[in-house]
Amino acid sequence: QGSLWHMRPLVAAIPSPCCRCGAPVALVALPARHASLSSQFAPIFALGLVGEDDVSAAAELLVDSFFTPLQTEDAGPAAPLTSAESAMREERRRLTARGLEWRLGSRLQAPTPALALDSSLLLALTHVQTGEMVATAELSLRPRDGRLPAEFAVPPLFLLHSAGLAPYLCNLAVRRGFRRRRIARRLLSSCERLVSSEWQQSELYLHVDLLNQAAAALYRSEGYEPLPGFDR
Repeated sequence: QGSLWHMRPLVAAIPSPCCRCGAPVALVALPARHASLSSQFAPIFALGLVGEDDVSAAAELLVDSFFTPLQTEDAGPAAPLTSAESAMREERRRLTARGLEWRLGSRLQAPTPALALDSSLLLALTHVQTGEMVATAELSLRPRDGRLPAEFAVPPLFLLHSAGLAPYLCNLAVRRGFRRRRIARRLLSSCERLVSSEWQQSELYLHVDLLNQAAAALYRSEGYEPLPGFDR
């Protein structure tokens, strides 16, 4: 179950600035006018846009972040998956990749941070030395109605008649070996800056898992407020 949260107005300030490795990726660089969004992660990480060659890596990161049983930092190596668990995980990865391809649409062939009514935008952070994707954040326009978008959500272009469209954040994820480095907080700030400067929007919505206390604490500390009247 998720709860809808909202920030308004968007803040403009950016805070000062042994893992499980994934395959190297080559993201599309952000336009020069958005250099400040990436500079806060330098020189260790680089921020860019996901293209069609990066979908598989992004899907793997999202599955690892959201669909694998959580472990504490002291739990040690995870137990090997059973054949049934491995099959379920692979099916989840394929479904996640297909969902990303559906939502990102034409932006995969020509990645751009511009506001669009036909596709989402997926930012990703890579490790400069290894090329490994370590974090993602997805931005789109969604109806301001509290509904949790489906994997194959209807593009906003076909939702103009609904109760108003607003910037929406989802899939803010950080690979397990890179957590507790303020990456999620900085990536959230980069999303806010992009929505404010590129999209010319003054609010941002997101859903928070009611069981994810760490995420709720992060968003609350950054000025987000729950909107219980919209919860479904």
